[in-house]
Amino acid sequence: LVCPRGVAFLVVPEDLGGLTPVFAGWVAGEAPWDSCYGPVAELAHSARRFDESPSLFSYAGARHSLELFEELGVANVRAHDLALADRFRAGLQGLGHTPISAP
Repeated sequence: LVCPRGVAFLVVPEDLGGLTPVFAGWVAGEAPWDSCYGPVAELAHSARRFDESPSLFSYAGARHSLELFEELGVANVRAHDLALADRFRAGLQGLGHTPISAP
């Protein structure tokens, strides 16, 4: 949520989990330059099959966002997030609402 709009990350198993992309952009083709102006004839045999057109400027911003997480430390970010969630729940209770925990 801290990255610029257009940034997404996806992790898939080596066998691609039997997944097929619903919308395959030109970058998802086995030979991407052959599908620039038309449908993808053959999907890439790697996780690249899930790629969309690269949002280059967004990923330049994402780099700095991820560096911030690294600098702060994931444990510190988690602790801060949990403190915010506790504050939110307390606020709900103060308004007479009962928070419901997810399983």
